[in-house]
Parts: sequence; C-alpha cells; structure tokens
Amino acid sequence: MDAPVIRRSLALHSSLRRKPHDLLRQWADLVGPDTSPEEPVARLEARIAELLGAPAALFFPTGAMAQQVALRVHAERRGRWTLAGHPHLHLDNWDLQGYNAVHGLLFLRVGDRNELLGEADLAAIGEPLAAVVWELPQRDLGGLLPEWDQLRAQVDLVRSRGAAVHLDGGRIFEAQPFYDRPHEEIAGLFDTAYILPDEVVELVRDLVKRARTS
Repeated sequence: MDAPVIRRSLALHSSLRRKPHDLLRQWADLVGPDTSPEEPVARLEARIAELLGAPAALFFPTGAMAQQVALRVHAERRGRWTLAGHPHLHLDNWDLQGYNAVHGLLFLRVGDRNELLGEADLAAIGEPLAAVVWELPQRDLGGLLPEWDQLRAQVDLVRSRGAAVHLDGGRIFEAQPFYDRPHEEIAGLFDTAYILPDEVVELVRDLVKRARTS
C-alpha cells in the first residue's frame, strides 16, 4: 500500500507559541495624553504600508468592509460584477455574502471544495471577471497553502484575462513562514490585499478610545 501523501498544514509551518496580545498591549503604552485620535490609525496605516512595500494602506473598522470596498472598486473599474474564488472562501461563507447584499456583486465558486484552487480550475472559467480572490492560508481546508510557483502561475493567468487579483491575507503572518519570503513579496503578487488581523483592529479601537478620553 502506498504511503499517504502528507499535505502541509498551518500547524506545520507556523509557530504556535506567539503571544500577539502581549505585544499589542505593549504598543498601547505608546499612546500619551497628547495623542490625537487620528495618530494611532495613521501610524498603523504607515506601518502596514511599509511592511507590504505599498504606497499606502487604509484602515477599516472591519475586514468585511475592507474587502468589499476593494472588490467594488475593481468591479467598477472593469465594468464587470462577478468575482471568483474557492468554494470555502471566507468572505463568501462567513461574511453573510455582504458583497452581494451591499454592492450587488456576484460570486462564482471555482474548483473542488475539498482541494486547493488550481490553475486548471481558473482556466475553465468562461465569463469575464472583475476579480479573483485568494485566501492565504485557506482556513476551512485546515490552513493549506498553494506552492509559490503555483500561486504565481494562477495570478498571471487571471491577470492575462483582465481581472484583478485580491488577497484575503488576514492570516498572512501565518503564511509567511511557509513561503519563507518577505511579506512585501507575498502581498506584491496582488493588486489589493487585506491583512489586518482582529487583534490589530481591537488594538486600534483601544488606542483611539484612550486618546479621546485622555
């Protein structure tokens, strides 16, 4: 009998001993009595832009809002209203399909729901798309990630057809050890990227609240 193929998962390529809350609470001590409500957000946006090598970053109160806005912009620029992505994509399964309710966008589920998205799956799409979304890692598949060369080939294919490429990278900090590449290089594959984890969102809320009441 052939040995089973072991698929790399989140637990195998990411440290589970990090303590992000401890680090983020230390950052709260940087807020002094003269800090304006805008300063913590501006500093966070500048830090994220620097991390990703991007010209700018924009803070949103929620990840759902951030991604819907980015995808709406891609749709309006191209005059196309259909998105595509894996059947287990977070913004489709867990964000109550707000992209449709709020923005009128449609979502095309591509590929086998139990396997990672493949280049052949994308090549088989017949209709013009506004954007394709990748979730890295793919949470509902146990944190699976495509190999780097596979990911680049998929992105190149989608771009060649005139669609935008968007990264749902809320867990990019877990994906980075797997690829062993800078965050800038990973996010740089995509036209837009969402990366703010919930811990950072909560930190900014705390910083702004403290600044306003100081």
